[in-house]
Amino acid sequence: MSRFYLHDYGLINALGHDKQSISHNWRLGLSPGMTVTEEFFKDQPCMIGQVLDELPAIPPSLADHDCRNNQLLLQASQQIQSELEKLISLYGSKRIAIVLGTSTSGIANTEIALKHYLQTGEHPGFYHFSQQDIGGGAEFLRLQLNLSGPAITVSTACSSSGNAFATARRLIDGGFCDAAIVGGADSLCQLTVQGFSSLKSVSPLRCQPFSQNRKGINIGEGAALFLLSRQPAELELYAVGCSSDAHHISAPEPSGKGAVAAIQKALGQSGFKAEDIDYINLHGTATPLNDAMESHAIHQLFSDTVLCSSTKSLTGHTLGAAAATELGLCALLLDQRINLDRVPAQVWDQEYDADLKPIKIVCEQNNHQKIQLCMSNSFAFGGNNTSLIIGKNHESR
Repeated sequence: MSRFYLHDYGLINALGHDKQSISHNWRLGLSPGMTVTEEFFKDQPCMIGQVLDELPAIPPSLADHDCRNNQLLLQASQQIQSELEKLISLYGSKRIAIVLGTSTSGIANTEIALKHYLQTGEHPGFYHFSQQDIGGGAEFLRLQLNLSGPAITVSTACSSSGNAFATARRLIDGGFCDAAIVGGADSLCQLTVQGFSSLKSVSPLRCQPFSQNRKGINIGEGAALFLLSRQPAELELYAVGCSSDAHHISAPEPSGKGAVAAIQKALGQSGFKAEDIDYINLHGTATPLNDAMESHAIHQLFSDTVLCSSTKSLTGHTLGAAAATELGLCALLLDQRINLDRVPAQVWDQEYDADLKPIKIVCEQNNHQKIQLCMSNSFAFGGNNTSLIIGKNHESR
């Protein structure tokens, strides 16, 4: 398979509204958007990862696509506009694809519209189905950016935007396009917060991945977009390893065999060995079953020697956008324009669950090595597992 490069990327989540603010707050272990609210459960507060920054307005010509999910995508896309224009000049607008991952798209608009209808008996004039269409984000970006290549949406729950990279690479390899905007977006809505609460998985306070005191996840929102092509750039996407163990609709396979398979495929595809990886961004949801499975898989392949952390205590679990969001954090560690000289320590209570297999969680004492190669893992409902490897390209390593 060809080599693939990442030319630029745009990020927005609870940590901040762009690469600079996100890297600054991540370094300090601060997350302005991690807030406790009763918006989703009256008299039952829970912590969420919310984007607090004002979002750009959807143009009137695209009013049918006006939803928060697309506003997040618009904010992320503005950060890659300059490099996108270079690729359009090189290849033409017909040769740029869009491949996005999402789990709920703009369904929050449907919730607002349904409430309006139940209260008034009238269909709201502000609502259009395009706002919640699962493929609406890709179509919105295609129209907003005046592109005419393929526009595809992948929805495999929490691995959606990771699998989007696999789809984009196949499109380029198959000659359907020469470059792609790849990533994902998900916005806060009643469906996901209350849905995970029904599974007894939502924590009322900040989540504590791999802690003996963990009580579940924080749902978050955000968007992350990358520009992918075969034109050499500073950052290289070395591998996308995927597996599907189909163990259970919501619970992970306890031994971690599906996760191990995805990681092994990524390592095999990249040509690297486990000991070559400098840092792993863990799925790390802070649910008992996921943390147990993931620590088992990581220990099996890496022992307790590779730096690992979960960043969901700072972003919340951004669901369909999680894989791209966390790959974006890996990119910040590798980006020469960003002043991150080491991996920020994981934000948690530092009380590792002794019943879990030991792994090397990043702390102030152990994070001094230079990062050249990162892995980011996402494990989804239905046993859909994705492992991404990103690093500086061979010529710059």
